[in-house]
Amino acid sequence: MKRKKEKVLSLVLCIAVILSSMFAFNFSFSVFADDNTGGDTTSSTPTTTLNNTLPTDHTTTTTTTTDHTTTTKPTTTKPTTTKPVVKPISVGNISNLKVSKIASNYITVKWNKSKNATNYKVEYRKVGSNQKWYYVNTVKSNTANVTKLSENTLYYIKVTPMIFKDKKNYYGKNATVKSSTATSKVTGLKVTDNGKKISIKWNRNKNVTGYKVYRASGVSNGKYVYYKTIKKNSTTTFTDNKVSTGKIYYYKLKAYRTYNNYGTVVSNYSNAVMSTCGLYATTVKTKSELSKITVTWSKVPAATGYKVYQSTNSNRKSFKCVAKTTSRSFTTGKLSRNKTYYFQVQPYKTYKGKELKPTVSPKIKSQKATSTIFGQDVGNTYIEINIKQQHMWFYINGKLYVDTPVVTGMADGVHDTPKGVHTIFVHQSPSRLVGDTWDVVVQYWMQFTADGCGIHDSTWRASYEYGGNTYLTDGSHGCVNTPLDKVAKIFKKAHNGTIVVVH
Repeated sequence: MKRKKEKVLSLVLCIAVILSSMFAFNFSFSVFADDNTGGDTTSSTPTTTLNNTLPTDHTTTTTTTTDHTTTTKPTTTKPTTTKPVVKPISVGNISNLKVSKIASNYITVKWNKSKNATNYKVEYRKVGSNQKWYYVNTVKSNTANVTKLSENTLYYIKVTPMIFKDKKNYYGKNATVKSSTATSKVTGLKVTDNGKKISIKWNRNKNVTGYKVYRASGVSNGKYVYYKTIKKNSTTTFTDNKVSTGKIYYYKLKAYRTYNNYGTVVSNYSNAVMSTCGLYATTVKTKSELSKITVTWSKVPAATGYKVYQSTNSNRKSFKCVAKTTSRSFTTGKLSRNKTYYFQVQPYKTYKGKELKPTVSPKIKSQKATSTIFGQDVGNTYIEINIKQQHMWFYINGKLYVDTPVVTGMADGVHDTPKGVHTIFVHQSPSRLVGDTWDVVVQYWMQFTADGCGIHDSTWRASYEYGGNTYLTDGSHGCVNTPLDKVAKIFKKAHNGTIVVVH
């Protein structure tokens, strides 16, 4: 019975020890779990000791049967870092954006520089709905050219200030300006009439509204002033009736286009044209004598002089200038008998080294060369004396043998050399000439009228007297005074019966 009681008591003690150990293990686990939010996490194997910081700064250690101890480190709180306050970047605004120049294919804009901007972004688009913005360029200055535009077109141009910093672009407030490109200047301007009025014409531009005419003259002291507006682009002519004969006038044109809700855009000046008033075609007359043709024409008020053109056919390109004169007549040299020749007379006005001509082409006048004069055909061999020109020619078989200036009889109605067709009937060397107030010996004498008129040398005259106007006040008594060397040649080939024509 006593042994039974001892076994029961031993069993109770064993149970008590086991229950006591289980209670101690549960308590230690509970403490670790409560502090898990701030400490380190450790494996819960039987060989691990958990060390947790409690609110009372006391450490609980749990030891297992293996005698290995693990202690947890105290938890460290990291200090809080304060970030610096970043100020916003101020780029600024675009002010005073305006157009400084326009052309038919570009627009130039400028603006006041923004306070902080380092660059400016430039863009453009056409005016109208659903139009796309196009990037032009990024510039550092406060001006930009927007190129490759279409003429006569409205555009918006936008400029945005910007700063590039920390590998980023920062933009300010942009500004936009509206502008049109210019129309191209007028082309093909020319003078079409400069007779009693001045008319001009030019090429049409269908993309403009109209044209503005500018004129410069002595009245405006050479400065171009606005003169007339042509309101339709289909009208490409203008006639100026307010002109004076002989005055010089300059003309330029500008094309313009008017836009609704915008204004009017004007092109640059066209090239200038100039003209005088009073240059028009002359009235030409011709006649033929002694196989020569004499051309005469009417006066042109504004002309400085006249050019005479001659050809053997009527093709204008074949005409060649044969004379440039201030008189209103011209006589050709000896031409081929019975052949037709063609003439034009072109008046001109000299101005600043240039020759201004009529806008109309001169009329062409034809004439057959004939050998008749005073109703007679004199053939191919004869002596010709032209009183007005104070000149003498000797033709042999149609070819010029001698020509020379002379002095004929004084033009006083008494001593004039008689005009007509004559023949030489005295051919003498030397010869004594005796008259009422003279008695001279000449080396060569060829008489051709019954009243004593002939051709002879005149050594008493100076060389400058021949061929001029000496005959008007100091001419001969009817004879033809000739330089000695020239009359000697004529005397050698002439003979009695040689025809002498005076006209």
